Amino acid sequence: ESEESNDDMDTDNMDIDALLSMVGKHTTSASSWGSGSVPSRTASVPPTTPSKRKTEKMPMLPKGTPLVSSEEFKVAESRVEGLAREVDSLRGEIGGVKMEIGGIKETQHVQFGQLMAQLQKLNTTPNLPP
Repeated sequence: ESEESNDDMDTDNMDIDALLSMVGKHTTSASSWGSGSVPSRTASVPPTTPSKRKTEKMPMLPKGTPLVSSEEFKVAESRVEGLAREVDSLRGEIGGVKMEIGGIKETQHVQFGQLMAQLQKLNTTPNLPP
């Protein structure tokens, strides 16, 4: 996946703010898909305007100078990949817990049904003393 995205544009020479704003644009456009019940989420995202700090720095750098070294970028990229794997793992765990809870609910429902049947038998036994 990461190799494909490197073909599209040269991200090694981009700064972190620009990369984050790109990611932000992708996530906000993705969240606005589907039902119309998410405008509050998309509206709360601040517009991606370059900060004053960044605009002051830019003219001082010679053209083509990367703001982040490719080594720093690779470290950040591997961290992001690690976090993505961790998120997937946690999603799997959550799914397992949900299944466990569902099983417990079903077991309790069955046990409750059995108890009710036993109570029904006790209530209808004819050999109760008068």
